[in-house]
This record gives sequence, C-alpha cells and structure tokens, in this order.
Amino acid sequence: MALNLHKILELDFLQGAKVLAGDKGLDREIKYIDVLEVPDIKNWLNPGIFLLTTAYAIKNNPSAQTDLIRSLHEAKGAGLGIKLGRFIKDLPPEVTALANELEIPVIAIPKEVPYIDIMMPIFNLILDKKENLLQRSEQIHQELTAVVLKGGGFGEIASSLHAITGFPVCILVGENPVSFAGGEGFPDLEETISCLEFKGIKNPSRLKKEGLHAPCLAAPIIVDGETLGHVLLFFCEEKQEQLFFLALEHAATVAALEIMKERAITETQVKLQGDIFEVLLTGSYQSENTLRRRAAYLDWNLDQDYQVLLLEVDNIEDYYLAHAGEGGTKAQEIIREIHAIATRALDYFRLDYTLVRRSDSFIILLGKKEKPPIALEKISGKILLQAKNKLPEVSLSIAAGRFHPGIEGIKKGFFEAREALKLGRKLQPREKFYNFADLGIYKLLLQVGDLAELKSFFQEELGRLIDYDKKHNSELIKTLEIFLQYQGNKQQAARELHIHRNTLNYRLQRIEEVLGINPEDSNKWLEFILGLKISRILY
Repeated sequence: MALNLHKILELDFLQGAKVLAGDKGLDREIKYIDVLEVPDIKNWLNPGIFLLTTAYAIKNNPSAQTDLIRSLHEAKGAGLGIKLGRFIKDLPPEVTALANELEIPVIAIPKEVPYIDIMMPIFNLILDKKENLLQRSEQIHQELTAVVLKGGGFGEIASSLHAITGFPVCILVGENPVSFAGGEGFPDLEETISCLEFKGIKNPSRLKKEGLHAPCLAAPIIVDGETLGHVLLFFCEEKQEQLFFLALEHAATVAALEIMKERAITETQVKLQGDIFEVLLTGSYQSENTLRRRAAYLDWNLDQDYQVLLLEVDNIEDYYLAHAGEGGTKAQEIIREIHAIATRALDYFRLDYTLVRRSDSFIILLGKKEKPPIALEKISGKILLQAKNKLPEVSLSIAAGRFHPGIEGIKKGFFEAREALKLGRKLQPREKFYNFADLGIYKLLLQVGDLAELKSFFQEELGRLIDYDKKHNSELIKTLEIFLQYQGNKQQAARELHIHRNTLNYRLQRIEEVLGINPEDSNKWLEFILGLKISRILY
C-alpha cells in the first residue's frame, strides 16, 4: 500500500494540520521528505518528495511561490507542508488556485511542531515500506523461481505471476505469445500485441500507445545481452507500479531461465538427432532395430515413410568469414534462428515432422498422412518468406526428395534432395525451391552411379565443342543448346541468341566441322540433349 498524505494526516504527529489546497492529490505516493529554506531547490526535487518549509526564502515573492508549486508538479512531487504565521500568514490566492489546478497538496503544518518530529516518523514509514517491498520482492522471486525448479514452463510462470498481481499476463518469445493467464473477457490479444512497441525497452516499462486496448507494463526477457521476448502485465494500476515492476523483472528472469533450459534441451536433441542421422546415412549401425530404438528415445519414429526436405544457407561461408573475430557466434545465432523459423512454419501447418540439424544445414522429414498433403511449395514458401523477413541478409534454398519407405528410403530421399539442390542451384539459381520429382530426364541421369561413364559419354558427344569454345572464346555450345531448345527453328533460335540468321547458319557449319556431325540431323538431337544435360550435372 502506497504511503501518501491521506495516511500521514491520520497520524498523531500531524494533528491540527490542515489541507489548504490540492486535496485531489492527497493520494500521491511519498518516497522522500526534505526541508526547503532556499529559493533554488528546483534541481534537487525528486518524484514523490514531500517538502517542508516556513517559506522564509520566498516569503514576499508570490511568483516564486507559484514557481515552487509548478516545479513540484513537473517533478511529480507528493506535496508541500508549510508553517504559516511566522514568515507568511496566508497562502496567496494565485498559489491556492495553481495548487488546486495541478492537484499539488499544500498542507498547513502546526508551527509549534518541530521538523524532526515530522521527518523521523515519515522516514521510518518510508523505510518500513521499502523493507516490506524488499521482502515482498524476495517472496515473489522465490515463488517464481520455484515454478522453474519444479519443472514448470511458460504457462506456469504466467499463471504464477497472474496469481501474484491479479492481472492478465502474457509471455512473448520473439513476437509470438507462448502463454496467457487471467484473460477472461480480454480484448483480442493479437490485435493488442500488434499495437505495442518494444524497441529500446531495457527495463520494466509502462507502454503507452494510441490504439492500445489495455494499459500494459512490459519487461524484456534478456539472454546473453539479447532480448528474446517480453513479459506483459495488462490493466495494472499505477498505484502499485513499483511492486508490479519488481514482479515483472523477476518473471522475466525466470522466463529467461526457461528459454535457456528449452534451448539447451533443443540443442541437445538436435545434436543427438544429427548423430543418429549421420549413422543412418553412413550405414554404420549394427541393426535397424537398434537404430529405431535410439531414435525412439527422441520421439523419432523410423517405422513410417518420410519425404526429405533439405534446407541450406547459400552463403554461410560469407558469415563465417565476415564474423571470424566473433568465434562463430554470429553464424551460430543465424543457424539457431533458422531452426526457430523452420519450426514455427512447420508447426503452423500442423505437420508430422522431424527437424534434424546436420552441420550448417537442416533436414526436414515429413511424415506421410492420410489427409491430402500440403503442397511442398507452400511449406517451403512460408519458411523462405519468414527467413527473408527475419534474416534479410541470409539466402536460403530448399530441395525435396520423394516419399520412400523405411530407413533406406530416408537415405534415398536425402540423396535425391541433395542432388536436386545441387542441380537446381546451377540450372535456376534465382529459384529457391527445387523438387527432385520435377527434374525430368535428370532423374534418370542421376541414377547412373558411374560418373566416369557419364563423363565419357559427354566427351564423346560434346567434349570437342567445349574445347573449341574455350580456345576461340566462342559460343558454339550455347548456340547448339538454343537451336535444340527451339527444335531446329532457326528464326526463333537466332532471335533468342540476338544474332542474324546468317550468323546462326555460320555457327551451325562450324559445329558440324568440329564434331563431324550435322547439328540439323534430328536423329542426333537426343545424344546432343543428353550430353548437354550431363554437362549440367558434371560441371
């Protein structure tokens, strides 16, 4: 309960005191008490100060007296206690009027009461209040800490803070509400949060913003110097703001502990899943049953069919180089944020998935469900869009393999996604989603395990043309590719190449001379096309 002039005037040591003006401000909290006997005290005024004075320094100066009332108002002071009779007989009308207007209480103190008899009891009351506040603060800290020590999460933290304060509580991680307590009849939460501006908040603060549905206090959740979320308290009264700030600060501290705990659990799980996935890929396991049991400990079911998505940062090496002096911290923060982005996007679609980190990439294993599947383009699009918004300096790519059964199917799906990503970056670098199922004839070529055989075929069909282009800085390979793309239509091919048709004819003659094969012979087009496709895989 705040110490104010209402309470002070009820005590024995101020019997006979009289309120001269500003009675509407008697509930202002008293935090300090001081004596004024000099005219230039403005710079020493603090919020909550109760001044005692005989008005000797300003006895014949009504202007200075009104300035004092105005200065107390600007400093959010608690009021003014004045001894009338010796130096000033009555309060000037303009001082009374201003004190009433600004609601600054002016109390006539009995002149026979020494200052010390007023100051010492108020000092003791202030100290008692601060001691009570510290005790309550310690009690709140213990209550909230006990929640985390007993294994409670954000929901229990929010519920405990609601029980302590009596007001609705919301905990945000990032910009997302993760828990809400005491919100019966609360206005639309998402709309309310969208009105809030958290930028620059370093300590518990009262948020005031036009359009805000409810008064709100906010405390940042800070981990390693980074603000990871906020604890919000709605509808709270300003009278108990100091206690609420302490409660919020403690809640933010235990919420930070919860984030650190969840992060440690997640990173441990990610590492263990990564280890299992590595064993799965290399085949270095004793039996599939052993592998299944290890995965089951992490709630990862290897008995179902999966479709593999591969998520990679295109330019992670640039970050390692740009932030080399930070010990890899920046790059690790980016990887951690990408993990959170992918998790939020996959949860949004309510997918049955497992997210595995493998070095600087992520493997998303999508379980096959009975309901119609959500388009991979839609899932990938949401991940890429959120990443672009949160990490605009980072470029991501996603590739998908096909559904395959069993543990061997996961391996096959991963290799398909990896090849789709590798090839997609070459063929369509501006696209950021690549699906192995859309690769057409490349799917067949990628099944050829003997790369030497592919290289031999390529050299036989087009190797001499490549060598000629390098030696003469010409574009015969490109010319052949465009010519085949338009199925021998010279007019369209010339237009695409931005050359005259005669120039195209000249180049086709040179191709025939180099290869010993007429490029206009449609019977050879399939070999040429295969050779060009192989070049995309090999080079």
